[in-house]
Amino acid sequence: MLINIETGIWVESVAALLADTDMTYTAGQIGTVTAGQIIRERERGFAYRVESLIYTGIAVQTANPVQPVRLSVIDDQMGRLNVLALGVTEAPDCTALIQAALDGHPNVFVPTGEYISSAMFHVRDYCQFEGSGKWQTIFINNVSDGVGRKASASTWQYFTIRGMGFRKTANTAHRT
Repeated sequence: MLINIETGIWVESVAALLADTDMTYTAGQIGTVTAGQIIRERERGFAYRVESLIYTGIAVQTANPVQPVRLSVIDDQMGRLNVLALGVTEAPDCTALIQAALDGHPNVFVPTGEYISSAMFHVRDYCQFEGSGKWQTIFINNVSDGVGRKASASTWQYFTIRGMGFRKTANTAHRT
């Protein structure tokens, strides 16, 4: 449900935003939005920018069955992309959403929690992949050791992985 307050459009949660079927680009209808408009989420304070249909950057989209609205996540005050704003949750496999964030954003943050991943994350050059702290951000994975460097044509470049742990399902872990 969209709530229009003087300061803009608000939604209750990320889940509500992603499940929204009323938001539309079509003018003159309830829920009409335009590219560039800002939508804010109350539960965690995330902000999104309405993008055009041809936008190809990291984006989430609403559940409108006719024409989903594309929304890019606005970075937090530290310039990070918080993966929870993409709809990442602890329960189902989060690998694809987090890998998309790593592929398209230079500073990816994963807050406190235990996240299930089914494959190794590949970190590209000049990327920072950060968790909340030792044993606060944990990835549970029974397939690989967790993180690797994304292949490039040249030599190793600067990247950072910190503040997270990786545990195989057999309860063995290491931290970075």
